[in-house]
Amino acid sequence: MVINATWAGYHQASGPASEMGYALVGAQGEMFGFGSLGTGWTNPVFDEGERIAGLVCTPSGRGCWLVSANGTVVCRGDAPYLGSPREIGVTVPVASLVAPPDGLGYYVAVEDGGVYTFGSAGFHGSLSSQDLNQPIVDMAVSPLGNGYWLVAADGGVFNFDDAPYCGSGADAKLTSPVISMGATPTGQGYWLATRDGQVLSFGDAVDFGCLADVGVEGPAVGLRSSRHVFGYWMASAEGVVRAFGDTYFLGCAPPATLVPPFVAFGATGVV
Repeated sequence: MVINATWAGYHQASGPASEMGYALVGAQGEMFGFGSLGTGWTNPVFDEGERIAGLVCTPSGRGCWLVSANGTVVCRGDAPYLGSPREIGVTVPVASLVAPPDGLGYYVAVEDGGVYTFGSAGFHGSLSSQDLNQPIVDMAVSPLGNGYWLVAADGGVFNFDDAPYCGSGADAKLTSPVISMGATPTGQGYWLATRDGQVLSFGDAVDFGCLADVGVEGPAVGLRSSRHVFGYWMASAEGVVRAFGDTYFLGCAPPATLVPPFVAFGATGVV
């Protein structure tokens, strides 16, 4: 059953742009999918010494790429293998995995600000030659795919090409590090999420609430925004997912799930 979020905004049209699913992922890649992603990928895909650093879903919502901190890429469902940072000798830990709007490739951002592109993903610059105060933790791509943002743990935001700078959390006196970001459908704003479940909004990003607002305790593991409607999902390490704005709630991890803490979160609506 699909349950609408509490915000009474405009509603998306049916069709390919519909939000179809999201997934919670354990440290070795154990996935618990909701909606189109299904529930059949609960087996681990990384060795015990590895740890997942991110995932991104294919446009169909029936597959995904996963990347470990050491740069190994694993494909599931209809996701084609396009290469990995490990294969080209990258040794800096991976921070994020995201896809361009066409879903025919992926970007891998590493902690020193380096950006590596595969498939249709276009290169628009990186920070690997700069000294950062804090490591990069996530990345978001502009709606046209002609630019992107990187965000650091201290909330600093770095923009490239057509991705506009709309502000950062670096001066916000954060009580917890930033862990994730998501762009608005217009590309004129973005949300930053912190480990303690707070959300910071910039540009045309509307503050629809956060995990703390709805009584969800425990560390957050990710925020993913939709490319098609104004809103975002947030997930906690215990497997609780909440939909904010005009995204859809599709479920949470069952209480008996043995995998927690979850360490990554992805959604099909971001491509």
